[in-house]
Amino acid sequence: MLKDLFITLSLLCLCFALVIVLHSWSLQREINMLISTLLLTWALLKCVDHRAFFQTSISLIIAILLMLQQYEQIVWMGLGLFSGILLYKLPQAHKQGLLSFTNLNRLIPTGWFKKPKSLRHVNSDHV
Repeated sequence: MLKDLFITLSLLCLCFALVIVLHSWSLQREINMLISTLLLTWALLKCVDHRAFFQTSISLIIAILLMLQQYEQIVWMGLGLFSGILLYKLPQAHKQGLLSFTNLNRLIPTGWFKKPKSLRHVNSDHV
């Protein structure tokens, strides 16, 4: 667990350094946030075993952006996060043969689209 903490902290420092380097190259802020978040997401998912560090890191970055009132950057970070997760899952999906159109629905987590529970009580009359 201590190893995961050190890896997470070093990846966050590298991401911060990447943001500075990309800013010095005069890239747009949106592209900068997209690239750095994509690489951070992929690296955290690949190198860190405990997912709590991934969730904490992303939450920390979102909290910092909220305090700075950078709402547009949060949208670009979300796109980078989504792209990083897809980049992480792509080799696994290719290995399992899930990239065909018939198996594409297995890439979408089923917990996202659950049916809402009925508001009717169990013992109510059927009228």
